[in-house]
Amino acid sequence: MLSALAEKLPVVLPEALSAAQAIRDETDRAWALSALAEKFPEVWSEALIAAQAIRYDGERAQVLSALVEKFPETLLPEALSTVQMIGDEQERAQVLSAFAPQCWNCSTKYIFCLSGITRPKALWCLTNLIPVIHKNAGQEVIESIAEAVHDVCHWWQ
Repeated sequence: MLSALAEKLPVVLPEALSAAQAIRDETDRAWALSALAEKFPEVWSEALIAAQAIRYDGERAQVLSALVEKFPETLLPEALSTVQMIGDEQERAQVLSAFAPQCWNCSTKYIFCLSGITRPKALWCLTNLIPVIHKNAGQEVIESIAEAVHDVCHWWQ
């Protein structure tokens, strides 16, 4: 409702932003700020701060996964830092999978996020990166990654 009102009357953005920030439930506040950010990109950093404030991993993961395609590229490194705050490995892996297509320009940070989860989940996330790597770096790089994964698998046998 706040985003619909703000879209109609950009002059009320400050009031809509204040109303969204005043929402007590941290998840609802993050959703409200995200809805405003879709109409007013200058609000994205506020939406990310609200997502960071969510205490429960599952809810934070859900919000981040839903927003990743909409985040401005400049906020992706900070958003990935927020992903690292997710303690539940399964939730973190799901969010990292959602982030994969967006993370070519911050791939080092993405790979660092993978380091905090088990190999099977990291490999699952890595499979989501394959189309991005192929598009941006080509088949030769995909083959090199496959060879490296194969080598590592042999080390752990």
